[in-house]
Amino acid sequence: SGVHSASLGVPQAPAAPRRPAGARLEAFLGALQAEEAPTSVTAAFSWDASGLSPIAGRSRLPRVLACGLACVDLAQELESFPEPDAKVRATGTSWLCGGNAANTACALAQLGTPVALLSKVGNDAMGDLIIQGLRHDGVDDRLVARANAGASAFTSVLVDRATGSRTCVNTPMAEELSVKEVESLLVGEREGGDDCAPSGLLGPEVQLVHLDCRHPGAAIRLAEAALDIPGMRISIDVERPREGLDELLPRCTAIFCSEAFPKAFTGVSGLPGALAALLDRFPRA
Repeated sequence: SGVHSASLGVPQAPAAPRRPAGARLEAFLGALQAEEAPTSVTAAFSWDASGLSPIAGRSRLPRVLACGLACVDLAQELESFPEPDAKVRATGTSWLCGGNAANTACALAQLGTPVALLSKVGNDAMGDLIIQGLRHDGVDDRLVARANAGASAFTSVLVDRATGSRTCVNTPMAEELSVKEVESLLVGEREGGDDCAPSGLLGPEVQLVHLDCRHPGAAIRLAEAALDIPGMRISIDVERPREGLDELLPRCTAIFCSEAFPKAFTGVSGLPGALAALLDRFPRA
């Protein structure tokens, strides 16, 4: 908040984070009431990137190219979901880098698979945070574009401990990854990008393209190009019906979906029948 920024002597968000003077930080934390004191300072909000692990993702050619969402999540645990106009206290709060494609890329990198992420984030402090998180987990981030204007995608996640449910409120980016940007990368060009970025988007080392239905125009163009490569596998992670699915799903060799998606997409009742209808419609999977 503005009050906290003034107390610490640092710019207020969304300005890039800057480390406050030691004396001001000590005085600020000491002034907080015990119940308001932060229980931890997450590694995500690091003022100094020198402590991050080596960027292993850039040293190996990617076998998997993930394309989709990279965002920041604010996850708050609640004893129960609040009533309208209620003011409640969270039992736990975490700042996390999220997004289906980004999460998948980070998991693969941690398991030892060379993976690159094709996405777009804002040219803001949250975008810097996302890039740091990808690099920390060993994901090749050189294909993550920065938007000319606007904030990075952001999601508030409310976790209801009483029921185990979660409620997500997403603020999407105004600027999507474009078809033109993908086409430039497919021929090995990147306007204003990293000179060390890989030449060509789908090199001979890439064995799998993984999509999450975000940036639909860019995803469709990427899937079209992947189909032209013999033996290339295309997988998709889909939670609910979204724009572009009618064009993406026929191109996929594997479909990872939520339990509710088959019925929502096909209109067939019962999970076995809905899955059968989905596979009948998209036999490549």
